[in-house]
Amino acid sequence: MALGFRPGGRLTAEDEVGSYIDGLKVMTDEDLGAILAVMTVLRVNMEDGGHLKKGWFTGKKLPASAELVKFQVELVKLTRHFNRMGQPTDAVATVAILNTFRCRTQPEFRKLGRAMWVEFRRGMPYVEAALRAGEEKLGDPFPKRVWREWSEIPAGLEQAE
Repeated sequence: MALGFRPGGRLTAEDEVGSYIDGLKVMTDEDLGAILAVMTVLRVNMEDGGHLKKGWFTGKKLPASAELVKFQVELVKLTRHFNRMGQPTDAVATVAILNTFRCRTQPEFRKLGRAMWVEFRRGMPYVEAALRAGEEKLGDPFPKRVWREWSEIPAGLEQAE
């Protein structure tokens, strides 16, 4: 494998996460706040709908490998669906969930995960405004858990001191 490419010209997972972080670095803080808001709504809805076990995203306990692989495949499908539907913010937020899992479950990716969450932290002052705007657009309040949990940083991806 040369320069991070696999035979056949495919990017490695590490390269994909690195490219994603590069994209986050050029986003505005407000846009990062919107992504965090959407990511939280998606995650809570996945947990409430039984598609993601509570605690996997932010807690110390991680899923078994087989469950994790299945969930990651579903996240890729969901990302494609959002892209086809013309919902780029939802797609970017779904990739954020996917990359967070990649970085939490693969120790060699932890540094990348911390770098990703450094970028997301820039958006934290804007999350509540994004959530309010989302509720107004939908005409319905988000689950209370969204408001309680939007600022949680996944275990292992906290900023190193």
